[in-house]
Amino acid sequence: MFRDRRRGYNFLEIMVTSLIFSTIMLSLMSVWITHARSVAKARTRMAGNFLAERQMEECLARGFFGVDGMDNTGDPDTDKELYMKTTLRGCENTLIYHYHIKVTDVDPDRKSIEVRVTWTESNELREVRIESLLSRAG
Repeated sequence: MFRDRRRGYNFLEIMVTSLIFSTIMLSLMSVWITHARSVAKARTRMAGNFLAERQMEECLARGFFGVDGMDNTGDPDTDKELYMKTTLRGCENTLIYHYHIKVTDVDPDRKSIEVRVTWTESNELREVRIESLLSRAG
């Protein structure tokens, strides 16, 4: 009338459950690692965009006649550098951003301004380029 039933899990059930749990955790970790890399790339691109926009705003603020002195593409020794140091979870990383400003006369009343920011990320050259036209007032 009374049966001796053992309660609990057998070895095979524990192993199958462990395998399923491990597979799910590994896939979640790979998604997290991909996300972390994407965030790091977005952060460096955002800093490059910010630097390019800042240089463009400075050129536009100087006006039509003041922007000529900003051109630094003729001599590679005059290319500007900006060092950005970041620390994330104890790991320190320094990126070097190079920026180039090119001013060309489109016609007597307009100038073209090109700001180009380059940096190396994961042994790949990255670039942000912003262009604008500046007109003579009046």
